[in-house]
Parts: sequence; structure tokens; C-alpha cells
Amino acid sequence: MKILRFTIIMILLTGILSCSNRINISEIKIALANDFFPFAYTENDTLKGLEIELLNLLEKNLRSTISISTYSFSQLLEILYDKDYDFAIGGITITEPRRDVFDFSIPYYNATQTFLTLENSSIVIDSLFASTRHRIGVRNNSSSIYFLENTLLKDRSLPVNNLRRYNSLTAMFNALENNEIALVLLEKSIAELISDEYGFKIVYSVDSEENYALFFNKNSTKINTINRALERVLNSEEWIRSKKSYLLTID
Repeated sequence: MKILRFTIIMILLTGILSCSNRINISEIKIALANDFFPFAYTENDTLKGLEIELLNLLEKNLRSTISISTYSFSQLLEILYDKDYDFAIGGITITEPRRDVFDFSIPYYNATQTFLTLENSSIVIDSLFASTRHRIGVRNNSSSIYFLENTLLKDRSLPVNNLRRYNSLTAMFNALENNEIALVLLEKSIAELISDEYGFKIVYSVDSEENYALFFNKNSTKINTINRALERVLNSEEWIRSKKSYLLTID
């Protein structure tokens, strides 16, 4: 009988301690960069984008009310530091210098550059430089073309004739299937979606982690609660559908 009472007491204490570690957040104030298509942008005076979908799912998961103030990307971290926001979002990459000033959530998006090819291709790539032997397709106005401009194009490792630019994912993958190019370069999150959805294969990812996260001021009391909710959101079917909607249908 004493053992039973002791067990009941321990269960009650565990529940009390667990509840005391939870923070009920009724309102979340967010600074958002709304000039980063397709993550957050304004269309007909309405905020749209993958990060807007993420915030909607967070709001639902936390059962909180989210209020958003919009800024340009260049203003975002300074605004977060100076004003009373719970966190900032807008394609902000985790970097070592930023660790000294801010805390950040678990990553919600990986923008590491990744090469894809046909499933039956015999191409093997073990370095970024090894890709220069092949014709590479890249989408205009993407992080991938900016990456190439700062690496292989900057040092002239990639012959001009081995680079093909496309205005849409559809045109680029049609060229791959027609053997007009041998590789396509995409952000890792998009590459993983495409390889799962359409049967292409990943052959190489650049050895650097470029992750987007929510940024908080140091010693935020809400970061742990929001992190737990964010983890649930990132594992949800709704998030997978949102990624496909915004990342795989850009023409």
C-alpha cells in the first residue's frame, strides 16, 4: 500500500513539475522580412509564402495569437535587437558571428547547395570542382546561381559552355531528361523533395550547412516552448504539403 501511495505521489509531482516547465504563450510578436520570394512576400496586400504557412502552423500548434510586423531583410536583425519582438524570421541563416548576439531555433529549412541527376546516371561527384566536367543546369534568380557566381564562376573553374540557365524548374528538368544537361543545382530542401517525388537522385551536396532558423534575443523565455512546437510542425503532413506547394511549382 505504501508503495502504491509513493508511486501516485511521484506521478503527481512529475505532472506538476512538467506543467511548471511549460510556458503558455497567449501572443507572439514577430518581425518578418517580406521581400524574400517564395518564403515571404506580399501579393494583393496579402502576406504569402512558405514562412507564412510555417507561422500559421505554429500559431495553431501553440494555440496562440501571432502578430506580424514586416521589414526588409536588411533591417531584420537590427529591429529584433532594438525592439520588443519574440523572434524574427525571413530566410535568416545561422552563422558563427550571429551566435554571439542571438539565440535561434532548430532549423526549418536547409539551403545547402545540392546536385541532382537522373536515377540511371553513372555520374559520380566527390567534390564541387568535379562537377565542372559536366553541363550544369541552374534556375535564374535562385540562391544556386548566386552560389555559382561566388565560387566556380568567380574563379573560372566552370567553363561558360557548361552552364545552362532556366526560368523554371520544369524547363530545367526537361533539359535533364533530354540529356541537354547532366546535372541540376538546387537548394538541398528542394532537391530532397524532388528526389522523393520524381525519382531523380542526389549525387553531391556542398560541404557547408546553410540553415534558416527563427532568431531570438539572448535569454528568451519562449524559445524552448516555440522550439517544441516547431519540431511538431516540421514533422507534420501540413508542412510537407506547404513545402511542395511553394517549392515545387515555381515556374
